Amino acid sequence: MKKTVSNKDHNKREVNYIKNSEQVRTQIDHWDAREVFTPREIMGKIFASKNKVYELLRTGQLKSFRIGKHYRIYSKDLEIYIKNNETYSE
Repeated sequence: MKKTVSNKDHNKREVNYIKNSEQVRTQIDHWDAREVFTPREIMGKIFASKNKVYELLRTGQLKSFRIGKHYRIYSKDLEIYIKNNETYSE
């Protein structure tokens, strides 16, 4: 036997969902998303191939964290990598 959901119950759930979504959005607004890069964005910043970027991530030369299967790199870690690997020709 199927249980039917009244409009009142449905509306209550919808209001709770909206409140939770607003809380998440508020938390995200405090976090500056520009501080985190994807490997594709790193490719453009250091002019490296996709394979090279993933090699740097796998070997730990470029620090990262994962969300599920996806790598993310903090801008500070990218700066550190660049500073440690700078070469100047005179």
